Amino acid sequence: MGRNKNLLVKLYPGRIVILGIAHLKARVYTFLLVGQAQVISIDVATDAYDILYYQLTEKPKAGHIVIGKGEAASIALAKQYDGIVASNNLKVFLIYRSNGS
Repeated sequence: MGRNKNLLVKLYPGRIVILGIAHLKARVYTFLLVGQAQVISIDVATDAYDILYYQLTEKPKAGHIVIGKGEAASIALAKQYDGIVASNNLKVFLIYRSNGS
């Protein structure tokens, strides 16, 4: 991978989580291979799913919008694992930034 692709590895070694890698497989395979990233899922019987993921994708709080499954999964897992979301889609994430919403 080029130098630009390694910024996340340098900032968060071993802490990168990839949500469903079907369309990103070629880009993240190296991270997975060397242990710099992992693939995880949201279990249905967890707070990450019941409280946050479902709320974000189906029944948002008043004043909020329904968002996509990928964005919702990122937010739910970041909250569950006290993580950080890296995205180029700031429009959605700014709505749900860490402000107790």
